[in-house]
Amino acid sequence: MSTPEFFAAYPVLPCADISRATAYYRDVLGFKIKVVSPDSAYAIVERGNVELHLDSPVYAREHTVGNAECYIWIKGDIDALHASLAQNSALQLHPAADRLYKMRDFSCCDPDGNRITFGAEI
Repeated sequence: MSTPEFFAAYPVLPCADISRATAYYRDVLGFKIKVVSPDSAYAIVERGNVELHLDSPVYAREHTVGNAECYIWIKGDIDALHASLAQNSALQLHPAADRLYKMRDFSCCDPDGNRITFGAEI
């Protein structure tokens, strides 16, 4: 029997309003909307190889809206991404900074308060 290989992780972020959340991820953070459930209670957005799942209280009864975080590792110019998100008026956008863990990163929040951190290796 072979050892399982971890392939990918897809964070699930609790959101109060899927339409508002998908618009923010598309228009501000530059994600594409991959799918929205017929009842508009669940959506998947993607950018490059990253997928984020957006879950409304309809499905996430046990989750608190806006109480999630995820870290997105990027390759490339983290400062250019920060400038782009600032131009798009990303919510609660913090400055990019070099970290002791050898990453340069910054974070922002979605309309529900979920924190998204973007980082690149120094």
